[in-house]
Formats: sequence, structure tokens, C-alpha cells
Amino acid sequence: MKIAFFFVTVAILPWAVIGQNITPEVVRTVEVNLQVQKNRGEIYNEYVGVDGTPYMNDDFMPAMLYPDEKLYLARYNAKDDEIEVQIAEDKILVLDNSRRDYKIVFRDSGLTYTTLYNQEERMPGYYVELVTTDRVSVYKKQRKRFVEGREATDNFSKSKDAYFTKASETFFIKLDKDGPIEKMPTKRKKFAKLFDSMENEIEDYIKKNNIDLEEERGIKKVVGFIIAN
Repeated sequence: MKIAFFFVTVAILPWAVIGQNITPEVVRTVEVNLQVQKNRGEIYNEYVGVDGTPYMNDDFMPAMLYPDEKLYLARYNAKDDEIEVQIAEDKILVLDNSRRDYKIVFRDSGLTYTTLYNQEERMPGYYVELVTTDRVSVYKKQRKRFVEGREATDNFSKSKDAYFTKASETFFIKLDKDGPIEKMPTKRKKFAKLFDSMENEIEDYIKKNNIDLEEERGIKKVVGFIIAN
């Protein structure tokens, strides 16, 4: 079914209220310029009998979608690096940010997933904003991996169910508004070297406060120190 025909069909469907505090007016229509990668149709579970799910939150949660500035129910698929939007009880769309930039702000958690550019080159998928300033910005990528199950091959081995790995996090840093985005160093000395004029102060601060640069809390703390100084 062509996307254009799908939107015409959706436009004439009666809308249901699909979440608390979300009015029919908000979910009544979908903008025709909403870029769609896939129409998943009815809600379904692709991974029956699998331990875990590909989603950071299994349930669709209220989220503001920009640039449309509309409230939808959405969730992040950390395996496929996709944002799914539920526009009716039995309709799910997968946003295509290869053709349009998106920013999705989840109302309850406050997490912001955004399209990023590295010096005018679009980066794949979505990144979570942790700190965004003209001086320094930090983002993280969340990923889950699907591991196939294994059947027992003899009497001495055991079958193993398929499962999703726990979400991993990779952090990225940008040192000025138009600068390059790079994977953030996790070693104290390498991280401090990014900031020539403050290298010694930053290294001492990380050491004194026992900051782990592989954890979000520690990263936010040291970046806050950098911005304040």
C-alpha cells in the first residue's frame, strides 16, 4: 500500500483516545509531511518467547514530536534505532529521519531523542540529549542487541532461549556549536586533553571526585564543572 493512500485512509478513521491526558483533538490527524519509514499496521509482538524486548520502554508514552509540535504516543526501539508512533489503537508508524529531522521529547521521563548532524553529515538514528550548550554538548546512543536462541545438541547441553541484551550506552561530545561530534573518551587524561586551557583542572576534578566517565551521572557532573568555569 502506498504511503499517500495510507494517509488518506487514516485521515477518515474515527480516532480513539489512546492515553490519559491525550485529547481526541491532539491525535485526530497525522500531518501529511510526517515522513514514514514503515507502516507496521496493528500492534504485534515480533519476538514471541524471547526474553526481554527491543524497546527502552515497552509501553507507548506521551511525547512531543518536533517540528510538528504535536503530542503523540511513542517509544524507542533500541535494537533497530527507530522511533515508533502510535496514532490509533491499531496503527503504528515508524518515523523516517533519513528524510526529515525529528526531535522527540518524552513527557514523563524528560528524555529527548534527536536527529544529529556531524558537520553537515546526518548521523544515523537517534541520540539522547544530555547537555546542550554552545560551549560543550553531550549525547548518548542507546542500543540493544538480539541474541538468537540455541537448541540442545546432545544430552550434555541445554537449550537457551533467545534474548535481548541489556541496553548499552555510548557517549558523544561536541566542543562548540559548529564543531565535530566525536565519541567521548572514557579515560581521565584523554578526556581532559579535549580542553586545553582547563586540562589540569579537569583532570584534578575527575580524580578528586572519583568520576566515572562511562556513567551518565559522572559525565553530567564534570561537564557542569567545565561550563561553570
